[in-house]
Amino acid sequence: FHDCFSVEYEIERQIEQVRIVKFILQPIVENAIHHGIEMKKGKGTIRIQAVLEKNDLFITVSDDGVGMDGETLRRLNERLKQKDTFIEEKKKGGIGIMNVNARLALYYKNNYQFVMDSALSVGTNVRIVIPAELLEED
Repeated sequence: FHDCFSVEYEIERQIEQVRIVKFILQPIVENAIHHGIEMKKGKGTIRIQAVLEKNDLFITVSDDGVGMDGETLRRLNERLKQKDTFIEEKKKGGIGIMNVNARLALYYKNNYQFVMDSALSVGTNVRIVIPAELLEED
C-alpha cells in the first residue's frame, strides 16, 4: 500500500489471556482499507483498540477514511441483526463483515454485539463486544 495508511494499536496486556474466535479482525481491517482508506485522498489511519471491562472484551476498529452515508450504514446494521446469516461469495457487498458476524453468533449465541458507526468524510468504527473467556493454563 506504499505508505497510504498507518496503524495504531491500543491493546491492553491482559487481553493476551482472552480467548476469541480466530480471524474476526482480518475482514474488518480489510474493509477499512478497501472501502475507507483507499478511496481517501492522502494518508489514512486505522486504529485497533481492545479493552477489557469487567467480564467483556471491547474491540474497536476505526478508520478515518471516506465513511458511509446514513442509508448504507442503516442497511448494514440491519443485516448485522440477522446474526446467523452467512453470505455466499456470489453476493456483493459486506461478505466478510456478515460472515464474521455469523461466526460470532455461532460461538457466542446472542451474548455479543457487533455494531458499525460511520459518517461521510469522517470514517467508520466497528465495535465488537464479546464475553471475556480467559484461556486455561496448561
